[in-house]
Amino acid sequence: MRAKYRTIMQVISGTVVCGALTLMGESNPYRGLWVGQAKLNFVNEVAVGFDQNNVAVAPDPGRPTPTADQAQIRLILHVNGAGQVTLLKDVAVLRRTAAGETNRWFGSEADYALVTDERRYSDFPVQQARRIASAVFDFGDIHATEAVDGLVLEVSAAVAASVTTTIDVLTARSAATAAAANVVANSDVAETFDQFLKTKLPQSTVSAIALSLNPAADIALLRGDAQSLAECSCYHDTRPVDVLDALEAALATATGDAEKIVAAQGAVARYADVDNLYARYVSGRV
Repeated sequence: MRAKYRTIMQVISGTVVCGALTLMGESNPYRGLWVGQAKLNFVNEVAVGFDQNNVAVAPDPGRPTPTADQAQIRLILHVNGAGQVTLLKDVAVLRRTAAGETNRWFGSEADYALVTDERRYSDFPVQQARRIASAVFDFGDIHATEAVDGLVLEVSAAVAASVTTTIDVLTARSAATAAAANVVANSDVAETFDQFLKTKLPQSTVSAIALSLNPAADIALLRGDAQSLAECSCYHDTRPVDVLDALEAALATATGDAEKIVAAQGAVARYADVDNLYARYVSGRV
């Protein structure tokens, strides 16, 4: 693997943009954007062939078979400050501020951002940017399968309910479309959880809960919204509930105003998606 780009980056909100930040003081020596080539020139055979006597001959799994030619596979990896590695399909290296052609690849690391969602391009000045992509990976991960399964179940249920009252194609189609739109909207759990943190648990609110005379009661007021988010999508994303549990547990052992604020802010901040459990498909990709 060759290091072509080395920038100190951290995933913001576990989704699309990486900036020059360090996560809670953690700093991995391999952090940054890595681009390289992997050469595929041996394969393990799974098919069982037959010899000249029509006898089945299984290949030795311990001895890979050389290929007639080499397959070049571009790999794009991002390592955050905590050392978690994310495999990217594509990424654009963009300047945060407008810059002339002569110095667009110079300056400090804080001048640049890594963007993996084209919807965010408009957040940056018009510029000649560098985009790196790999056609090999399409990320047909389990989250995509779950979304399709959820879509099929909801659409089937909506159509079945429709035809029990009236056998009309247009009515059934409208019911199916509405059910599908609901699944798609609720599948963007990365965005909904991000909005939950921003609107329900901003820094000021977390500090106020930490200093409250009855923090458990304040947290209880947020549990209805958290539970609704956990149940509304096919992924059953429990993070909204989990972050409230963590906040309540942190405040149960903290003493003193300063310690309570630090404990509360730390409990909420740890719920950034640094483990990349909610892949980019869930972040709004069609």
